[in-house]
Amino acid sequence: MKFRELTTLDLSEEQWKQPIPVGPAEELRHGHLENGMRYFVRHCNKPKNRAALALAVNIGSVVEDEEEQGLAHVIEHLAFNATENFSNHDIVEFLESIGAEFGACQNAYTSADETVFELVVPTDDDSSLSTAMSVFSEFATKIRCSADDLQRERGAVMEEWRLGKDSRGRTGEAQWKLIMKGCKYADRMPIGQEKVIQHASAQTVKSFYERWYRPENMAIVATGDFEADKVVEIIKQQLSGATAASRDPTPPIPTYNIAAHDQPRYSAFIDKENQQPSVNVTWKHPAKRVATPAEYLDVLKDNMFNATMNNRLFKVSRQHEPPFYTAQISAEPLCRTTACYGASAFVSDSGYLQGLEALLTELARARLHGFSEREVEVALALEMSEVESMYAERDQIYAEDMRGEYVRHFLTEEAVVGREEEVRLNKTLLPMVKPEHLQAIADRFKSCCSCVVKAVSHHRVVSEELLAEVIARVDQAEAEGSITPWEEGDVPASLLEDEPEPGKTLSEKEVPVLGGTELTLSNGMKVYFKSTDFLEDQELGTFGLRPEIIMDILMGKRVDIHTNNGAYWRSLGGEQSPMDLEFAFQLIYRLFTTQIEPREDDLVTCMSCLRDNIAARVRNPLTSFSERVRFINYGHCYYFEPPTLPELDHIDAAAACRHFSEAFQNPAEFRLCFTGNLQEVDIRQLIETYLASIPEASHPAPRQPSSVTALPFSFPEGVVRENVMANMVMPRTQSLITFPVEISKPGTMEALQETHWLAFACQLLETKLLQLMRFKFGEVYTVAISPFFGAEAPSRQGSLRGDVSIGFSCDPHNAEHLTELALSELERLQAEGPTDEEIRTILTLEARAHETSILENSFWHDMAVTSYQSRLFHKEGDVDKVFSLRQDAREAVREAVTPETMQEALCRLFPNPCRIRYTAITLLPQTPLLAQGLAAIGSLLPSSQRSWSYWATLGAVAAAGAAAVVLSSRARKRA
Repeated sequence: MKFRELTTLDLSEEQWKQPIPVGPAEELRHGHLENGMRYFVRHCNKPKNRAALALAVNIGSVVEDEEEQGLAHVIEHLAFNATENFSNHDIVEFLESIGAEFGACQNAYTSADETVFELVVPTDDDSSLSTAMSVFSEFATKIRCSADDLQRERGAVMEEWRLGKDSRGRTGEAQWKLIMKGCKYADRMPIGQEKVIQHASAQTVKSFYERWYRPENMAIVATGDFEADKVVEIIKQQLSGATAASRDPTPPIPTYNIAAHDQPRYSAFIDKENQQPSVNVTWKHPAKRVATPAEYLDVLKDNMFNATMNNRLFKVSRQHEPPFYTAQISAEPLCRTTACYGASAFVSDSGYLQGLEALLTELARARLHGFSEREVEVALALEMSEVESMYAERDQIYAEDMRGEYVRHFLTEEAVVGREEEVRLNKTLLPMVKPEHLQAIADRFKSCCSCVVKAVSHHRVVSEELLAEVIARVDQAEAEGSITPWEEGDVPASLLEDEPEPGKTLSEKEVPVLGGTELTLSNGMKVYFKSTDFLEDQELGTFGLRPEIIMDILMGKRVDIHTNNGAYWRSLGGEQSPMDLEFAFQLIYRLFTTQIEPREDDLVTCMSCLRDNIAARVRNPLTSFSERVRFINYGHCYYFEPPTLPELDHIDAAAACRHFSEAFQNPAEFRLCFTGNLQEVDIRQLIETYLASIPEASHPAPRQPSSVTALPFSFPEGVVRENVMANMVMPRTQSLITFPVEISKPGTMEALQETHWLAFACQLLETKLLQLMRFKFGEVYTVAISPFFGAEAPSRQGSLRGDVSIGFSCDPHNAEHLTELALSELERLQAEGPTDEEIRTILTLEARAHETSILENSFWHDMAVTSYQSRLFHKEGDVDKVFSLRQDAREAVREAVTPETMQEALCRLFPNPCRIRYTAITLLPQTPLLAQGLAAIGSLLPSSQRSWSYWATLGAVAAAGAAAVVLSSRARKRA
């Protein structure tokens, strides 16, 4: 049944205010185990042969006592460290052995109100699910809290604590405390207190765990490609016997409400490392559950209000001399008892008050004059397009997304009814939203509604008194009615004034192995398209109109097209719904057929924004580090040098616009790839109408990749070790060890295989270093191995040069030791090789990742794009052959990987021994002058004569120097 044929719901008055039963009834298995633990089990198809599991614990940091601040999070870490039946992170190693990679597939998070453990495991082996549930049984009631276990985990938790103490973290913490002032939530940040993390006793941790980790406070969620009834039986077998360690009665979970206040609170927050001046206003309201149709309708009203206001704010940002660069309205839960409505704007360094006044004035304008019918219709169209997309993909929801829905249902009673029923609910309720409903929502944004106003800057430019004056001025203007109605501009009916004259397809070629079709158009442009059914509403794939006009025309359409100008390639790409594909083609047509002619005021705003960004970059402590890394590793190559303020003064904006227009003018230079839910007849018509009709350019023939001028970069010979000192608000340390890598004979099967050998080598090295640095010594939060070949030109001659870096953060005193540890481990692997078990693990991780990736549009899209860009394609000229060779190379390497061959690869790919050529750059905090003076005075005394105050001073300086920042090629949540 099509979306438009889907019937709406006929809700009775009684049903309107009754909680919607959790469902869908025919698919969901849910209930209580004998011990009080709840369970939710449901089958879904994506990803194939995978299950997403969660143990949700309705306990977070807000229940901690004063001496327990941070223990909810510490216990989350301890779970992966040691339980009754697993020791020294055996759980992590075991789960990785079945393909559940640490970070990506086994993780957890702690918030103020809950702790949730998450796993993604394969289901093609029945034992994997059973073992995963046994792991959850361990987490639920058998986490070990010994002194040794706790000591091993303190370092990793401290690194995570330090990661949150950068400028953004400090700003966020200050905002949290200001909003939550007067409530226990204000002093219960989930990361906790340093003194508790460092010194809490094992008995204190154990007491917290036994007091709160009770089966009746927990739920198991399992979603995935399995038989639901069989999984229910596994849950009952593994978890019904889980009993709390303490025999004391389960204490009730306390509720902490936040008191309302009718007078605004103000803060002019200064952080000298702040890189983005901003103003933020929040309004607190009691949190509402979303369990009934009436409550669901309120959420839809909020969404439409936000969309309509954000549309207005975007247009304000595009005005002549705009009051802010960007601004937005949002609504989100702060905690279990409080919801937050927020308005924020990024401003210039001199635009705090102007930005705040403009932000508040637009909200007052909405209260006074409301919204037009057209604005509401546009917001409705936007919401309805999302609903239609949801319906198109109703049978393709990912297990992890479904898991999240049932976790939220357990924790907050969020309604879960299944996609089709949710679509019918949306289709029923959305047309009920009227302009007066949105106008009423604006009343929640008044200064008397628990309002908190905050300006964030890097130096003193605004005061709390000035912020209060802006509030008073806008309130007075609203009371006097002097704020005029919103003025709507004219919106063109379409992106194109005239339908272009269609071009022709000169030739076509089937690409059977990659599974697509390749067309050559009459203007020289080449198009590849592949139809898939992985996601029914996804298709992967500056435009002559002002952005605000394009936004108006495309409101309610799922279209995103962006451009990129890199070192060697110009590209355009994006995602769009198949039903809106024509709009994407129209944007591409406009891109190639219009010249950029910016208005003077647009250029002024753009240059101002660039100046602010460049100036802000200097305030970042990592700037000097990253610039020094690039300088050393790439031989002062101009491409890696960031722009400076003096260089900005010499920019010819008109020439830059001409360059961009010329870059996207000759269609013959481009090959477009489309992947997704495509109807062949429709896309062929769109291609000829909007792509083949792009006029041929008078430029010379397209350049070949082999003729591109290479960037002048080179990796240093020998060894370079250097410390970069930087002044910081909170000291932080970052280390990066980099090795040169060179792959010979590019464009051959041998080179293709080498890239896979390198991938396996990086996976092995990252796994081993994580085991050592985090799990054995507890001195880092994470380690990342990152290969990079982006500096090399796409030439068919010469070797492919790149590098592999090892990045980690740590206590400043451990930087040298951990650098040596990383070098020694790579040195050991080169000399001794890995074990059979380590090889089995990396092969399993790679295989499991490949199994899921080949079911994604993004895999096939990236495979097509990178195959066309490869040296091998420009040698062979057959993308199908390139794809086949790449797959053959992967299989050949997988079959060849053994401890011995991996040892050979490590010696072949990295400098051998690794210590003969590398760079090791470490960011360290600059010692304050006062501390330098104290150290100098102290050094004149014999050590036996140095006073207690001397050692206390140096100890304090050392403690203040403990900080970290992560440099990671992968996103990792807490675990």
